[in-house]
Amino acid sequence: MACRYCEESWFFAKLGRCRQCMGLCVLLLVVLGLLNLYLPVGQVVYKVALQLSWLAVAVLSLGHLVMALYYWLSDRNDKG
Repeated sequence: MACRYCEESWFFAKLGRCRQCMGLCVLLLVVLGLLNLYLPVGQVVYKVALQLSWLAVAVLSLGHLVMALYYWLSDRNDKG
């Protein structure tokens, strides 16, 4: 990624700061959700793998959302 937060090495320092990363995460969440709903999967193991990958991206999106809200509220409280 191109922003200064994505070049940092610590994972938790990146959460909720980069809009590009958050947008890609939401896009992946939507694409995996649509694939899960509309893709006819013959074997159950592929369906479970798709659902688990959607769950992992959902947790990552939730982490981004919580940290972005935290940074927004803490910045707002610091200004007055």
